[in-house]
Amino acid sequence: MARPPQLDNLLKVDSWLGDFQTEICRRYGVFLQYKKKIEDCGGMDRFTQGYKEFGLVVQTDNSVL
Repeated sequence: MARPPQLDNLLKVDSWLGDFQTEICRRYGVFLQYKKKIEDCGGMDRFTQGYKEFGLVVQTDNSVL
């Protein structure tokens, strides 16, 4: 399970989150997995342009690809 780099600072600011430390670490690990998948497919810019290749794409002449 990955530990967020500033988790200790977060817990100092909001001590009520201490009971959820395991869940925070789990979610951070999931975030890192998805971040790696995005980087492996060409980075954030390419990932955010995926709508141009997948789904319905309406052209300037109103034709649909």
